[in-house]
Amino acid sequence: MDKATLGGLLLALGGIFLGLFLEGGNVGQLLQPTAAMIVFGGTLGAVLINFPLLVVWSAFLRLAYIFREPDGTARSRRTAGILSAIEPSNSDKRSLPTEFLSAFTSSRREIAAKLSVAG
Repeated sequence: MDKATLGGLLLALGGIFLGLFLEGGNVGQLLQPTAAMIVFGGTLGAVLINFPLLVVWSAFLRLAYIFREPDGTARSRRTAGILSAIEPSNSDKRSLPTEFLSAFTSSRREIAAKLSVAG
């Protein structure tokens, strides 16, 4: 698991419990099933309105990838920076055909250069 993911989870849970403690509440207030139904049901409904079912299902199935180490492609993109996204690496198994990429090479380079300067 990534250190940032673990830190984010601890920060989120710590913030929830600290806020509850500062307001004089108890843990039982967090475990209300009706409030959970309202929040999670409303969130799921809003997501299903905005995205096709296939996209929602795919995102749900990929939820476990949040807690896994990134593969070689993601690691190389992180270490090499945004300019490495201009040309796909050899380890990227899902890279687009070169004739498709050639149409976007100049615009991708311009975007990457702007992002690296603004970054």
